[in-house]
Amino acid sequence: MTLKFPNFATIVAGLGGAGGIAGLVCLFIGTTPSSTIGQAVLGAVSTGLLWITSHHAHKIVVARAVGTAAPKTV
Repeated sequence: MTLKFPNFATIVAGLGGAGGIAGLVCLFIGTTPSSTIGQAVLGAVSTGLLWITSHHAHKIVVARAVGTAAPKTV
């Protein structure tokens, strides 16, 4: 039996992007997304997603420049 998981972009989009993920985090910590803490959470989630995207893109560019196969995304 094999399990096939959707890629990361599909999961993030299904959660509603950075705003949706921040809303879930705010729900768990008991604050509203419009509060100061909620805005900090949104900033942290956005930064994290930007870092992940940049890191992944860098790996693909390096792999193509070297001439190897691009790393498989999970």
